[in-house]
Amino acid sequence: MTTENATLDFEKVYQPDLSGWVHWEKGGFDLKIKYLSIVDSEKLVKSCQKFEWDLKTHQKVEALNEEMFKKKIADLVLDWKGLNKEVAKKFVSIAPGTPDGEFPCTHTQKLFVIAQFSGFLSFVLDASKNLHQEAQKEVEEEIKN
Repeated sequence: MTTENATLDFEKVYQPDLSGWVHWEKGGFDLKIKYLSIVDSEKLVKSCQKFEWDLKTHQKVEALNEEMFKKKIADLVLDWKGLNKEVAKKFVSIAPGTPDGEFPCTHTQKLFVIAQFSGFLSFVLDASKNLHQEAQKEVEEEIKN
């Protein structure tokens, strides 16, 4: 073992609060999201599980508490850029006379987008799990240039 490797310790080098910008191609806007490790992703899903009584089988079954899950996914979105009425028109009906400009990234707005924009929830979850890979690609691109 070299001296360099002797000082490596996951507790000292792990960066759980990593965040970065990703582009949601389908939506056409950018998101700043938090990194979520595979283990943390599993914990997030597990923390949103609840038990229900299945009337057909008379058994307790595990089910996802969808409201809690959406709130936890919303917490992964730190900010967004480019979400304006033209982008939103792809997913929802926008009232006539809506002013130009970007929708602010508030908790209420994030929950609305999660509920109404098809594919957004799964994109955020997947992108947050893959954020470390995307960050690595950016570093490799910078090195090439």
